[in-house]
Amino acid sequence: MKNAERYVNGLIKFRAHRNRVTALVLALAIGVSGNVAYVLRSTGTAMTDDPICGITEHKHTDDCYETVLICENEDPEHEHTDECYETRLVCELTEHTHSEGCYIDVSSREKASDWESTIPSLSGAKATDLVNVATSQSGYTEGDDGYSRYGDWYGNAEGDWNVMFVAFCLNYADISDKDIPYGSGCWSWQVKLAEKDLLITDLATSPRTGDILLIDSDKDGKCDITGIIFDITSNNISIIAGDMDGKVDVVTYKADDSKIFGYVSVNALDATETPEEEVTPEEPVNTEETEAEEVTFEATTASGIKVHVTAPAGAFDEGVTMSVADVNDKSVIAQAQDAAEDAAGENKEVKGSIAVDITFTDSEGNEVEPADGKAIDVNIAIPESMRLQADVYQLFHINDDGVSEVRDAQVSGSEAVFTAEGFSIFVVTGTGDIDKDHIHAYLTTAWMGELTDYRTEGGTGFNIINCKEYPYMLLEGESIELRGVTDDGQVHSIDNHVYGFDFSGIVRVETISAVPGEVLVRITGLSSTADGTPGSDISGPGEAVVGLSGTDEVFSIRVVSKKENNHVIDFDSTSIRVYDGTESSIHNIWYDQVNFRDTITIKGTPANDSAWPEYISEDNPGTRLLSEFTNQRTDGSVRLVDCTMEGYKRDDPQIVTFNTAQGLKKVRINPVFDHRYFGNNYWELIDHADIEIAEGGRYTSVSFEIGDDDGLIKTETIFQSYVSSVNTCTLYDKNNQKVQFFDKTTHTDGWSAGSVLPNNQVQGFVTEDYWHDSNLLPGNSQYELTSKYVWKVDPADGVYKQFGSSKFFLYRDVDHVVFDVGLQIVPMEVRKYRKTATGWEEITADYEEYEPDYEAKTYKKWVNGVQVIDDDPVNHPLSEIMEESDSVEFNLGKRYVIDAYNKCPNHSGLDFMVHANTAAVQFGATKKMMNGALLGGDFTFELIDVETGEVVSKTNDVDGKVVFGRIDYETPGVHHYYVREVDESSTHPNIIYDNKVYDVTVNVQEIAGTGGMLMATVTEAHDDYSFKFTNHNKVVLPNTGGGGTAPIMAAGALMIGGAAALTFLMLRRRKEVDL
Repeated sequence: MKNAERYVNGLIKFRAHRNRVTALVLALAIGVSGNVAYVLRSTGTAMTDDPICGITEHKHTDDCYETVLICENEDPEHEHTDECYETRLVCELTEHTHSEGCYIDVSSREKASDWESTIPSLSGAKATDLVNVATSQSGYTEGDDGYSRYGDWYGNAEGDWNVMFVAFCLNYADISDKDIPYGSGCWSWQVKLAEKDLLITDLATSPRTGDILLIDSDKDGKCDITGIIFDITSNNISIIAGDMDGKVDVVTYKADDSKIFGYVSVNALDATETPEEEVTPEEPVNTEETEAEEVTFEATTASGIKVHVTAPAGAFDEGVTMSVADVNDKSVIAQAQDAAEDAAGENKEVKGSIAVDITFTDSEGNEVEPADGKAIDVNIAIPESMRLQADVYQLFHINDDGVSEVRDAQVSGSEAVFTAEGFSIFVVTGTGDIDKDHIHAYLTTAWMGELTDYRTEGGTGFNIINCKEYPYMLLEGESIELRGVTDDGQVHSIDNHVYGFDFSGIVRVETISAVPGEVLVRITGLSSTADGTPGSDISGPGEAVVGLSGTDEVFSIRVVSKKENNHVIDFDSTSIRVYDGTESSIHNIWYDQVNFRDTITIKGTPANDSAWPEYISEDNPGTRLLSEFTNQRTDGSVRLVDCTMEGYKRDDPQIVTFNTAQGLKKVRINPVFDHRYFGNNYWELIDHADIEIAEGGRYTSVSFEIGDDDGLIKTETIFQSYVSSVNTCTLYDKNNQKVQFFDKTTHTDGWSAGSVLPNNQVQGFVTEDYWHDSNLLPGNSQYELTSKYVWKVDPADGVYKQFGSSKFFLYRDVDHVVFDVGLQIVPMEVRKYRKTATGWEEITADYEEYEPDYEAKTYKKWVNGVQVIDDDPVNHPLSEIMEESDSVEFNLGKRYVIDAYNKCPNHSGLDFMVHANTAAVQFGATKKMMNGALLGGDFTFELIDVETGEVVSKTNDVDGKVVFGRIDYETPGVHHYYVREVDESSTHPNIIYDNKVYDVTVNVQEIAGTGGMLMATVTEAHDDYSFKFTNHNKVVLPNTGGGGTAPIMAAGALMIGGAAALTFLMLRRRKEVDL
């Protein structure tokens, strides 16, 4: 009985345990199946059916291989075995199995219904509704991948959305883009608004709540922030703006903040709207008649130069359009610059220029001009980043007939307003004082008429290019005042004992005043026949040199006798032939007939009433021989004019032309010269052309990158450069031919006259001709590479000796010089800036300074004032930061040649000091791959030079970085580029490519007061400097057996069914036991 009872109790416990297990299994089955179904439903909602990794899922099979015979045994009795064959993979696909990284989760994307649910109801008052819509979006934050509902609505889901936020609000406030155009980039939107006359920049009329404010945070004339005004007080204006550090936020500005560029009046829409029933019909306007009165054209170049043209009725046929383009051809622009310098006069130079080509085209594509007699009003507006800084502005027109000044134009550094009857290239130039680095000494009072002091305000002096070839002409007994200026704070003197020679018999020097940094002296001409003692090749009769103590600055003077003769040139004389185009038909007036300060009277009978004598001056009016014509008068049928022999040159005479009754005649006026220079070339020969860079050439470099926090970083680097080697130095004459070199021999008394023979084997100086003192390192003011002598081992005796130059040339032959040199470049300063809502903010913690030590070949480095690298040549050699450029070209013109000759202490060669100032831009981009990994080299990117068509192609690295390399700019100018990704969707159909194109303008300008230092300003047309490209992989639902969710749902159902069957069987067994 007890056994039966124990059996029953045990059976009851077993059944209870079995029931619990069954319930647990059933619960687990239901839970697993339900959870799988839920997850699959969520995933299916968030994903598409295709992978977007761009790679086909594939596993190699036998079909992917082929067997190839590799046996080279040609014996007919040989039978191939397995070893004679090789199995090779011929499949073009890569083995790949889709993982989670092959799909993208787009569940975070919103639908229109999502954001429309946040829009409040509208009142019908445009300004009020716009504020209400904007405030309804407060606090919205973009996604981690840069997604915003405003970009999604606009069509650029991951783009910068500051302007797109305003467009979104305008749309949902029921303000049409016909009333206020929509935009996505702030600057381009600014242009649209201005074109429709909606942009109010005159802040005398204050904006109101509901208007749209535009901000120019860096004050470059291009707006970069916009928002909707929702609060105004007496002192502040508050706006609601999008994309403020990735969210919709409130930004407050002072009412008088200079960053406020202007606003768009939305309230004006409310003021102009009239209820439909109150509209008063107006009389129809004869639009054809109105349009016939006036036609306007407007276009903008790639660099931002805006051209507005107003044409009167009948000037153009119907269908004519206007196009404008930047002109960057240096040879074309040089024509206008040369004309500007000629018109500007002595000691002036062109500071900058901009050129634009204006073209009108008919409906068939043919270029057309305005109808005859139709004057066209033109306005050329120069963007702020390109505006010229100069003293005098001029406008020139260049066409097939040459270059001519547009005389009645109103020209400034920012615009040119004028009328024209023909169109082609127009050039705006700005001229100003010659750079101080070109001037060695200058005068404060002199006989040379109306003069200007270019180094002191309000002065009355005259800047003068001065050297032995162009000495200052001083009459016996006359005096001038000469000023010397230094920046070392020391007291200096000017005296007539230079290079160990005594010129006191030629000129007298009296000190008027001497204070730290400035000395003023009076110089009087004493004798036109005395020599400097002891005699030398730098002093002939009446020639003297005075010098500024402690410097290399000298001033050459030639004292001449005071004759003041009067000469008459009678063009009616039969001794002056009619000019027939030959050199021999030009009549010569020689040096022994005309002297310095002599008066020349020109007379003759003109061919017609308008004919007067005309003289042709040299390129530089400051060194011309003849004064302006004066005292024009008539004696019966004869015309007479006077001029004075004002200048002195040893070469290049001037020619006077006169269209007489007998025909066109020409007379050449030959200047005074010293027989030494022409009778014996020996003394004119010089022997070297040296080069150094003033104060270290400055390179500025600008680059952009995405920071670690996805913020935009701009890096500006200042480099310093030094000449490390001279590859070649080629000297050219004014006809652009290489100058003649000579062999020179001397007698035993040294610098006495010897033989001078042409040496046609020498074409210039080369690397082996140059040497520098190893004790003078880069950074030393005396560091230079010289070709005057070299130190080397004499093969005759093995002794280290100095060898002088054996290459001689005539200074007067040299017009310009071209150096090809190697440069060493090291960074000096690095500044980084972060893009914020209000502009570029410097990251002071990242400010870097470098101090190179060329002797120890190491460097020091500071970050934010804290030294982080000491001068350890082992761990931190200078080569770590130094860049080397093997070939950089300097083309140095006549002004440099004159300065170089004057800088050489004894005028035995040319000592060039150049400013190697270069700006650079480091172009790059960032690649992102959504739901996919970058492998490096996956995608190709292009940097396109719009003007030249040159394309640079680069691929990304594994981190998504794309580097195009640095572009150097050596002269001011505007350059236009596109940056884009190559769309390879035809070969990778599962990838959605980013088709964004960055439109970049680089404006290279000279920084005022830096001696020619250049800075490149980079502008992106859509105000987007991220240079970021994001590609997407198309997403598929995971393929779990080929049936989508059905197999999994079936498996879940099977588990549930199995659990139910198990339960049924157990219950049935229980009943059997009960029985």
